[in-house]
Amino acid sequence: MVNFYHRFIPHATWLLLQLHCALQKSHSQKVLSWTADMDMAFAFCKEALAEATMLSQPKHGAHISLTTDASDQAIRDVLEQWIYTSPHHGHRGPLQHPYDGPFQVVAPSDKTFRIMAGDREEIISVDRLKPVHVDLTSPVPVA
Repeated sequence: MVNFYHRFIPHATWLLLQLHCALQKSHSQKVLSWTADMDMAFAFCKEALAEATMLSQPKHGAHISLTTDASDQAIRDVLEQWIYTSPHHGHRGPLQHPYDGPFQVVAPSDKTFRIMAGDREEIISVDRLKPVHVDLTSPVPVA
């Protein structure tokens, strides 16, 4: 939990210094020597987490939900507030404008396009599509 909420805990690096030093690779050993300083740092971190539970001010009149979780060791409750998200963030438009070239697109799909070239249909694969210049002054060749 501290890894996630450390940005909301003032002076978190100072509080976690003793625990961090004990877990460094240079001190890696099979048995961890727990000291009184580590015990005090752990207690300070628990207290700081308990005080950092309210991360923002609630809005009056907004819908709320109560999420609970219980196990043999602990019980957890979280009061969450539903917020409105703008519809502009949920839907993004296409990066390119729709095709408006000289050919009529009959059926677009993910990897192919069926177009009308002259009086017949052609299937163009998008994987093999290369940019080309179309001369509209001459008639479309149908071969």
